[in-house]
Amino acid sequence: MRKIYAAFLCVALAVMALPCALMPFVSSSIGAENRLPAEMPVLADENGLNFSFPAQYEDWLNDHIALRKLFITEYANMLRFMGTSPQDQVILGRDGWLFFRKTLDDYTGENAFSGDEIARIALMLDTIDATLRAQGSCLIVAIAPNKASIYPEYMNAAYPQNQNAGNAERVMQSLHAVSVPLFDILRGHAAEGVYFHTDTHWNALGARYAANAILSALADETGTPIALSDTGASYELIADWPGDLSRMLNPYTNEREAQQHYGERHSFQYKGRARSPEALTISTKGGQAPLKILVLRDSFCNLLLDDISAAIGEVTYLRAMPLPLTELEGIDAVVFKMAERRLKELLDKPPVIRAVKAGAPERLNEAALASSHIEVEVTRDGARISGWLDREPGRLSEALLGIRTGDEECWYVAMPVSGLDGHTGQGFSALLNALPEDAMVRAFMEGDDMTVVSEWKRAE
Repeated sequence: MRKIYAAFLCVALAVMALPCALMPFVSSSIGAENRLPAEMPVLADENGLNFSFPAQYEDWLNDHIALRKLFITEYANMLRFMGTSPQDQVILGRDGWLFFRKTLDDYTGENAFSGDEIARIALMLDTIDATLRAQGSCLIVAIAPNKASIYPEYMNAAYPQNQNAGNAERVMQSLHAVSVPLFDILRGHAAEGVYFHTDTHWNALGARYAANAILSALADETGTPIALSDTGASYELIADWPGDLSRMLNPYTNEREAQQHYGERHSFQYKGRARSPEALTISTKGGQAPLKILVLRDSFCNLLLDDISAAIGEVTYLRAMPLPLTELEGIDAVVFKMAERRLKELLDKPPVIRAVKAGAPERLNEAALASSHIEVEVTRDGARISGWLDREPGRLSEALLGIRTGDEECWYVAMPVSGLDGHTGQGFSALLNALPEDAMVRAFMEGDDMTVVSEWKRAE
């Protein structure tokens, strides 16, 4: 019996030592993990002993040990077999479906937006739309649903579904600007399979339905006929899509999901060098409709690019936050395309768009005085004036900024912002071409609870 124990111990030690023994002969790579490998630490240098050496050496060994890829793959497979996710950002759903944990609050209704936050986001988008319409353009809002919003039946049963309208749907119900009903459209076609099982995004068929809905809204707003893609066109299913959630579970997976490949040849051309859908700026020309549009996009737009570019004469796609809206000359329409889970970013990062003039507030004399903090930041786009008031107006319906120089007084439409200097819910921001040095500034906000205004003061 002792011999058996000894043999077992020797085999176990040999297996444990094998990866280290193979290191001089078997290379290891972390390239699939999109990060740099840890460097070999030094025990001491000119500054003395390196007391972090043990932890740094462990990081180096973890990145360079032989058979690393095999260990990670089999460990991930073992956990998935046991019904446990090896990555805390990925939720294992039913029947092999995977979900992104950052969409969980939208699914369960946790941390739902307050009525004030909904009103502020809607006011911001409506203000952008009004500013664009004053320049002969318009805003088209297209919010891409989280996968769990379209396929709740495949979510892990451990998480209860919110039975009320979600944040995105509440925002769209509050908008005056044109919003594309992507939730209703994609739910209506869910049985056809419009999202990937192992990725956060819609697939080519879902993207085609979304693109057609956006193009239809553009046609209605501009009065320009726009040819839509054929959602019933024949396609070939090819298993070539590396799902982002699958790769989060195991960066070295060879798993590929089938997606639709349509046979159409598009006539548009790229302008400039950008060809990858991941590029921050992409420009195309040669589409059919004689329009020039700007698309403010995120990763959901990757699979929209072909259908939209083929339908529209000139398209510029920008991937940036805050939303860049200063170069609008000749633009017929702006499409704002954002994922449902990212809506909160709008309150924290006001768009870069020049404020338009407004009349003096009608209820200015009725407004309660509020203390304020106002500051000016000079940027290449102009003078950004931002700040906050110390009194909450409730659900915001108007935010204005007054500028007084000598006897002249002008008012501008401001954007509602959250999170300035740690003060949530009552911030404002406006971008002007310039601000005279002797200018005085005051802010005005009207909500359903009260109307507030600050005293005239110099911005800091």
